[in-house]
Amino acid sequence: MPSLKRRPRRLYEILEKFMLAFRAYHTIDDYSRQRGSRIYNATKGSFIDAFERRSLSDLLAPRKVKTHE
Repeated sequence: MPSLKRRPRRLYEILEKFMLAFRAYHTIDDYSRQRGSRIYNATKGSFIDAFERRSLSDLLAPRKVKTHE
């Protein structure tokens, strides 16, 4: 099988892919809000700024049920 030699990626190509991905996160967030749902970012050290940040422990904690007295 012949060897496939690729040229090194150029910085602008890498940054363009990052831009497309980060733009897509904002599109996904807009869509989820239109559908009445939310997406949260609970990843420590994440650079994704499209989603509201929440701690994982907050998201996994049991919800308090409001009772009407």
